[in-house]
Amino acid sequence: MSAKRHGTTPTEADGKSQLYKDVQHLLKHWTKASSNDLLDHLLIASRVEVQHSTQSPTKRLLLDALDALASNEPELARLLRLHFLDQMKTHEVAQRQNMAESTVYRKQKAAIRGLTDIIYALECNERQARQLQFQRRLPPPSYARAYGIEQHIDQLFRLLGAENRPYLISVEGIGGIGKTTLVHALMRRAIEQFSFADYGWISLKQQRLIPDGTIEEINPNAAKTSEQVIMALADQLLADIPAPTADRSEVILHQRLKSRSHLLVIDNLETLEDYHALLPLLQKLSNPSTIIVTSRKNLEASSAAFPYKVPELKAADALKLIRYEAGSSGLGQLAAYNDAELLPIYAVVGGNPLALKLVVGQLTFAPLSVILEALKEAQGESIENLYTFIYQRAWDSLESSEKEILLGTIALPEEGGDFARLQRTTDTDSAALYDALRQLVALNLVDRHQGDTMNSGWYRIHSLTRSFLYKQVLGWQ
Repeated sequence: MSAKRHGTTPTEADGKSQLYKDVQHLLKHWTKASSNDLLDHLLIASRVEVQHSTQSPTKRLLLDALDALASNEPELARLLRLHFLDQMKTHEVAQRQNMAESTVYRKQKAAIRGLTDIIYALECNERQARQLQFQRRLPPPSYARAYGIEQHIDQLFRLLGAENRPYLISVEGIGGIGKTTLVHALMRRAIEQFSFADYGWISLKQQRLIPDGTIEEINPNAAKTSEQVIMALADQLLADIPAPTADRSEVILHQRLKSRSHLLVIDNLETLEDYHALLPLLQKLSNPSTIIVTSRKNLEASSAAFPYKVPELKAADALKLIRYEAGSSGLGQLAAYNDAELLPIYAVVGGNPLALKLVVGQLTFAPLSVILEALKEAQGESIENLYTFIYQRAWDSLESSEKEILLGTIALPEEGGDFARLQRTTDTDSAALYDALRQLVALNLVDRHQGDTMNSGWYRIHSLTRSFLYKQVLGWQ
């Protein structure tokens, strides 16, 4: 039942067997300080520690369990107290209780099993209560089914448990690519397996694009400054502290995160005006706690965060998502299409899950050919909203020279090209092209793939970005 054994969830039989041995060992060595922390790995022990402010939650837990045993089996509880806590010999206990020594041994085993059952039940109840408490801190999932993310969940989960793990991780990618979905699924797995002592989630998201193509304003009370983010974390994680002041909250939060391993998520970091000021604060709060931020911007150059880039869906997963969304929307005919009939959607949209869902959502109003043409030509309010939601903030932050180079990427083939080819295509000198690409890659508008040598590298854009650049940018210009 350990909360410290990362990634393990024991079966009931295994859990009880080990717990029985631990309880038996603790009773036999009751007077030895070395046994004081024997059950500290249990979640219920940490609750006992908070409730009783005791330096030995293990012994306090056992005494409470003995009291519970005494209410139903007073004789069994009395045997354990006399033999282990009062240090009476077996024959003395037998005389005191007027029974044979063999009976004492037999009933003693039954008493330890009863004590183990009580502690095990308390721990199970505590696990369920904490899981519910932690899961309530998460936003509702933005997906009914997610495709193509299992390998990324596995990679990130292994990273969280690695010996030399990073304590500040940035999950990055273009808008709609599935950063929040990935981290949400990762957090749920960590909660289910009790990989950390506590969990927190702060969402900074202020807008979302829903399948009908409407941009919806959400979360009006979202934190807008670094100071507000820290206070939001304190409000969530320090609910047991009665109304501390702002300064005191930050001090206690720092102590909590440093004393016990937490897993925290700050979603949509880039919406903060002063997100650069928040990153050093998060770094100070991390270790042993781990903090994950999601961002449309590449933060590697501006912080010590470990970057994890979320790629677009591969064709097979994109088609699965299309079929699932079509089936959920009552579009049985689309769900029954073969791969060849669905691949034109992937050719235009690429593997951006948000855009794929939008396409399916629009098919209740117009034929597929019309929707795809509207995407290419940036026609219609819903399509314009899609491009605005994903791209406009990043586009508006670019210098004119960077915009020209981004427009020049249209001339690259779908598989992309190296620096020399991009330089020829955009007719830009090396220094200017390097500076522009650094910014475009940081905004996840251009993907850079490291080559086999330090002098090689490959640049490409998403299919959806290509469609966006053809028409939408011209309108904004």
